[in-house]
Amino acid sequence: MPAVKTRALVLSERPFQDRDRMVTLFTEEEGKIQAIVKGARDPRSHLAAATRLFAWSEFVYWPGKSFARIQEASLIDSFYSISEDLDWMMLASYPLELTSAFYDENQGDPQVLKILVFLLFYLAHEPEASPELLAAAFQLKIADAAGIRPELEPPEGNGDAYFGIEEGGITAAKDAEGYRYRINRETAVLMRRLLLRPISDFKTEQAPSERLDRILEIMNHFLSDQAGRRFRTYEMYRESRAAAPKK
Repeated sequence: MPAVKTRALVLSERPFQDRDRMVTLFTEEEGKIQAIVKGARDPRSHLAAATRLFAWSEFVYWPGKSFARIQEASLIDSFYSISEDLDWMMLASYPLELTSAFYDENQGDPQVLKILVFLLFYLAHEPEASPELLAAAFQLKIADAAGIRPELEPPEGNGDAYFGIEEGGITAAKDAEGYRYRINRETAVLMRRLLLRPISDFKTEQAPSERLDRILEIMNHFLSDQAGRRFRTYEMYRESRAAAPKK
């Protein structure tokens, strides 16, 4: 099989053997793949920077039965500044974990990849970016891409409604069954905007922290229920927030 040349985002990395690195890539050409990078844990390696978490790089790799073998890698953007803040790093890692959870090997979506790259670019290079708002927008967009788009029609009038986890969306209070979250009309409207508008519309937008916290919690529960697993990066973010001194 010939070598593949493609741009890709590093969704995860972990040590492999003494000096190598195992990475999960979300590629333009082949979707999600697992790959081994020989010698990448050596700081002198020309492959080191291009195969770290968050790296957006151009790769040449040889496909394999179990793992691809990275032959060349050229860094486009490391989004390095994201790692300077723990909460930002967790919220930036969270969309990567969601993507890995909802796509199997050799499955992908160029539009989702584009959204991820834009999201990381805003977090790394746009001082006014809100990591909570961008993460919430991605939660809704990955649900849509995975075919589990929630029903987000705002309730009539000004009263509150509920988001039902099992029902997969917003319902009037009297209709809600199973595990549900109370939400107000403003939160429902924001969720719908985050779903329908392009990620570029939100690169500098701000929203009340209580509203964003509610959306993040609801959608994480919904996505966890759909994926049948918990998301470690989100839980670490919540633990970090809970341990932080109150302002």
